[in-house]
Amino acid sequence: MKADFIGFATAGGCCALLAWLVPDRYVPGRIWPFICVGVAVCAWLYWLHPKAPQSPGAWVKCIGWILVCGGILAAINAIPYGAAAKSRLAAVYVTVFAVIVAAAGLARSLAKGERNRA
Repeated sequence: MKADFIGFATAGGCCALLAWLVPDRYVPGRIWPFICVGVAVCAWLYWLHPKAPQSPGAWVKCIGWILVCGGILAAINAIPYGAAAKSRLAAVYVTVFAVIVAAAGLARSLAKGERNRA
């Protein structure tokens, strides 16, 4: 239970930091509470999935794969639309929120004291 709270606090802290950093012209302020709840629900469902990473090392590897895949998606998205910043924005949003979910999983795993099993 304490580990879940730490994971949710990590996800909420990351969302709060993004709400502070991202200008309102990109994401209106009234949307952030819904985003935070959505990220928390996604994190909770991912933590409970049988194939979810079970060790801090596996979570770090997961974050690395998310960043690699996000970079590839942004590059692929730039091919048909050019190098305009708006063309890669959706891939960046998905990557950032996936990293938040994985970072919350990492914090939860560290709080649970799980050993390197994978």
